[in-house]
Amino acid sequence: MALCNRQLSPLQRRTTQLFGANLALTATLTVAAREFYKQTHPAFVTVYLLATLLTLPVIGVIVVVGRYLTRETDEFVRMLVVQALLWGIGVTFTVDTFLNGLFAFPDIYRLIPILNLDLFCVTCGVALRVQLWRNR
Repeated sequence: MALCNRQLSPLQRRTTQLFGANLALTATLTVAAREFYKQTHPAFVTVYLLATLLTLPVIGVIVVVGRYLTRETDEFVRMLVVQALLWGIGVTFTVDTFLNGLFAFPDIYRLIPILNLDLFCVTCGVALRVQLWRNR
């Protein structure tokens, strides 16, 4: 299996590049939106438009992963990726629920919510690596 030998197929390499591009887009848009909020105090409609703009990287990750899963021919690798995605979703929801419970108290500093996408991506990568290591 190519993924275990650390030699990625062109599809896997392209998917990894697009995944990274979406993470870079997340960081760029988050910093830009945060600075825009701080400096201009935008109107209500503009806030909603900026919030919608911040969802683009999330939609991009969904499209990239969906595209990968439809084009991957190895059923075993596809199953590992789906399991890693489920671990990523599970950990992200668990951490998000925990933090939202803490945010009920006004003294607790709020993290940037867009970090959910970063947490999801990191968790998926770690879960995939653990599965590959376990299945050697």
